[in-house]
Amino acid sequence: MLSRMVLAIVIGPFFSDASYSDDHIRVIGDGGGGFAPAVVVSDAELIHTTQLFPISQDSELIGGGDPATQIDRVMNDLVNVLAACDARPEDIVKLNVYLADESASEATLTSLKRQFGDHSRPAVTFVTTKLPVEGALIAVDAVAARTPQADSNQVERRHVDTSGGRDKLAHVSVVPQGDVIFISGQAEPADNLEEATQKTLAGLARTLEHLDLDLDDVAQVKCFLQPMSDADAAYRAAEEFFGDQLVPPISCVEWISSYPNEIEMVVHAPATESSETVDYAWLPWLSESPVYCRLTRVRGGTLIYTSGFFGDMRSNESEQVADVFGQLQRTLELGGSDLRHMAKATYYVSNEEASGRVNEIRPTLYDPQRPPAASKALVYGVGFPGRHVTIDMIAAPTAGE
Repeated sequence: MLSRMVLAIVIGPFFSDASYSDDHIRVIGDGGGGFAPAVVVSDAELIHTTQLFPISQDSELIGGGDPATQIDRVMNDLVNVLAACDARPEDIVKLNVYLADESASEATLTSLKRQFGDHSRPAVTFVTTKLPVEGALIAVDAVAARTPQADSNQVERRHVDTSGGRDKLAHVSVVPQGDVIFISGQAEPADNLEEATQKTLAGLARTLEHLDLDLDDVAQVKCFLQPMSDADAAYRAAEEFFGDQLVPPISCVEWISSYPNEIEMVVHAPATESSETVDYAWLPWLSESPVYCRLTRVRGGTLIYTSGFFGDMRSNESEQVADVFGQLQRTLELGGSDLRHMAKATYYVSNEEASGRVNEIRPTLYDPQRPPAASKALVYGVGFPGRHVTIDMIAAPTAGE
């Protein structure tokens, strides 16, 4: 029963007209149960939240082993964090859901449907991962869009006192209008997680300097790390790296890798003009690849966020990967984009067969001069039994809207 429900909610018969829009947000298709295949955001300030856990203001676990209580707490915290930035649940355009156990997926879906109803329908991605809070079964982070409120060129980070978490960590960043830069995951070999985090952040600082940007411009950080039991070391390294600043919102996923940490960033940059809505770049000191670039720069103020698509659970890994890419292509077309205007890709794969098939199919679909910035993570699962791959994408339109 659960597998059929997931298909209806997350994938669904979504090739229809947009079902919700306001001045800045346009939903593409009909997710069939509350979630959008894609959401287009235009001419808005972006709000990135940190990874939120079912904890109290004093960082004590709430909900025990009950997933329904935990997800309700997390979503309540998300609403409060957004309210601190004058944003509403209806403004959420992308929701990432992190499940420590796939058995929590049904309760999570029920809660999310209740929270969002039929009016607000964000794009949603699920992944199964260990979490840095002991006993936590679920975590979320989100991107929301709001009407520009100030003539500012600076990222504003805020710690929300009513939420739990580390004192030096921003719960949210408010990103002004301008260009958005997506930096692919960078990793450095090291003997432990703290050293790997320090070295990788130093490499990302070099990237920012290459772009004439600095730490003030970082809007969000995502870590693919292992082991999650040492995540505190990664947080400490980030706090040291950002010094007196609040650390940008951080989300962590445990991956299966020989590298202790791979880190990617979302960065704000001043608006620039170009005939292209997205530019692709490699870094001279790092290797080049035809299936991912080192960073992309999106211009024009429009982003397209897709849900994490799934293939049929009855299919094998190869068929699921092909199905997911087919859904991605059709959804991008509905959103006014295509595979030559992808900006940021995250590939979650739960076994080597799915990972290998992703590697095989990308060169047949991607323009080697225009591949997205990307991270590919071998993880414990993609949220639901029987699925082996999910891909979420951020794209730009083929032309300015």
